[in-house]
Amino acid sequence: MPIFLLMIAVIFLVASIRGNQNDLIDLLKQDFSGQNNFLLWVLAIVVIVGLGTFKPIRPISDAFLGLVILVIIIANYKGSGDIFSSFIAQVRRGTS
Repeated sequence: MPIFLLMIAVIFLVASIRGNQNDLIDLLKQDFSGQNNFLLWVLAIVVIVGLGTFKPIRPISDAFLGLVILVIIIANYKGSGDIFSSFIAQVRRGTS
């Protein structure tokens, strides 16, 4: 937890040194308010991690956490077309 808070402090410090703190605050407001906000995902992750502190359910909690992260990635993909067809195209491009 202290490392996480230190990373947030460094992000805010760098933004303020560059003079972009207002842009950072506006981005955070957009992410955590309005429709399709990120707050619901943060709540889900916090609940799953909280359940993971109970040893017998830790493997199930880890699986759900991986599933939530995968859903966040797939739901927020804004590339051209489908994420799976894009992945297959990248694999073919890399092997040729």
